[in-house]
Amino acid sequence: MRKTTRDLDLASLEEGVAKAKTTEGKKHRKAILEDIYEQIKDPFLEKMRIALIDALKRQDMVKFKEIERKVRSYAQSRQFIEKRIKARARISQKEADVFIRKEVIPNGG
Repeated sequence: MRKTTRDLDLASLEEGVAKAKTTEGKKHRKAILEDIYEQIKDPFLEKMRIALIDALKRQDMVKFKEIERKVRSYAQSRQFIEKRIKARARISQKEADVFIRKEVIPNGG
């Protein structure tokens, strides 16, 4: 995977997956991690994240507000919303499968 600004965040989440005490917990945490990976695949969001970090380091609040407006506008676009819905539906289906197996087929069958 390419280098992103989220490496420390991802490492922490991956560690959380490894430390989960139950299979369901691991799968739930993996689903959350997958959602983050979906966001990383969006080149515009990753570019804006880097720009926001740079603006904060320089304490350039004018640039920060400009980037923030761009991100808000993008996040409200139909294209972005449809991508997120599709990604979340995929992830939710995986979690639903785990829940169904746990509740409907106790003890794994």
